[in-house]
Amino acid sequence: FGDTLHTLVDRTRYKGKFLPGYADVPEDPISRLL
Repeated sequence: FGDTLHTLVDRTRYKGKFLPGYADVPEDPISRLL
């Protein structure tokens, strides 16, 4: 646990939804039944 490394990323100018190359997943039809 002593070798923990934290990386901070400046996302102030990033306009994507999550990460580069990320694409939304189509809605799962089963989720409407829950």
